[in-house]
Amino acid sequence: KRFAKNFDNVWVQVGVFLGAGFPLFIFFPAIIFSAVDGWSYSESLYYCFVTLTTVGFGDFVPGIPESRFNGLYRICTGAWIFVGLAFVALVISLMQEVYKHFEKKIRVKCKCVEHLVQEEEGLQDLTTLDNSPEHVIKEEEGLQDLTTLDNSPEH
Repeated sequence: KRFAKNFDNVWVQVGVFLGAGFPLFIFFPAIIFSAVDGWSYSESLYYCFVTLTTVGFGDFVPGIPESRFNGLYRICTGAWIFVGLAFVALVISLMQEVYKHFEKKIRVKCKCVEHLVQEEEGLQDLTTLDNSPEHVIKEEEGLQDLTTLDNSPEH
């Protein structure tokens, strides 16, 4: 809903967010932390991941105590954390939208298959209960008032 209603380009969106976000919020800051704090690159990657996923063990703390730029460095680190957490929240929200989209598609397909199985087994009278694939799709899209649909076993 915030993202494109047509999910044909969903993988492009995921690729853009992850392709731009990982270098910007994980790989490049790891280079800076490695250079400034004297950590190895793998330790810096670990710190970036642990910090932005809010795990935050506290085993690594950035900062240059003997430098007059320590305050500025900590402010920049705080800004990176703040913006990086927003990025992670955006990625989680995007993945939630992708999940909802595919769940809806699977639910429609399952109801269509269920209809076909019931039709083949002759378990219901299709004249009294409209469970056709077209009806199921309209129901999933919210185009039909579900209060008027009688799904009781008597029908």
